[in-house]
Amino acid sequence: MRAEPKVAWQALLNLLWLVGDEVLVDDRREELGLDGWTYAYRLGRPGYWVTALWRGLDDEPTGVIVRVPVKGARHDVAVVTMIGMELPLIEGEAGWEVAVGPEPVYLLERVE
Repeated sequence: MRAEPKVAWQALLNLLWLVGDEVLVDDRREELGLDGWTYAYRLGRPGYWVTALWRGLDDEPTGVIVRVPVKGARHDVAVVTMIGMELPLIEGEAGWEVAVGPEPVYLLERVE
C-alpha cells in the first residue's frame, strides 16, 4: 500500500516553493492593526514579497478580513492557499482585502 502525503506536507512544499531562500523582512501585525490571534509575516527578496497570514485561534468560523495596503497593480498581486490554489483578489478602499482563517494564505506581491 502506497502512503499518501498529508496536507501538511503539501502545504510545506508549497511554502518552500513560494519563499525559497527569501528572508523574513518584518512582522506586519502592528502595521495591519491585527488582533492577538491573527498573524502576518512578510518574507522577501528584491522585487518579490510573500506575506503569510493566518489565525491562531478559530473563534471566527468564517475567518476575519485583513486589509492590506498594496502598492502594486492588480496583475502584480495574488493570494494563494497553503496548497497553492489561487483565491479571488478583493480590492478594497485602502488596498486588498484578504480572508484569513486558521489555514495560512499567502499574499504574493511583485514590488519595485
